[in-house]
Amino acid sequence: MFVRNPDGKLNRDLSAQDLGQIGQLDEKALELWEQVVNHRRLSARSGLRVLIVARSLADLHDQDKVNKNAIAETMCFSSFDCGDAKEDFAS
Repeated sequence: MFVRNPDGKLNRDLSAQDLGQIGQLDEKALELWEQVVNHRRLSARSGLRVLIVARSLADLHDQDKVNKNAIAETMCFSSFDCGDAKEDFAS
């Protein structure tokens, strides 16, 4: 995280622009994130928080890229029912 992020920022301090440049979402993760945002009607701020937490989970799993599992796991930490998220976005 400290090597990848500009000026050694913490993931929580990354802007949307920073995430777009260095967040490294794979294609499937981006598709799932878009589904989550649309299905759950998340605000831009909430959608950004999902990406930040997913980036942190990828870091914890020592993964360079954020994959769809990190997005799904992030949704389990939110106030949403994880069971619903898995059923809605499983593929």
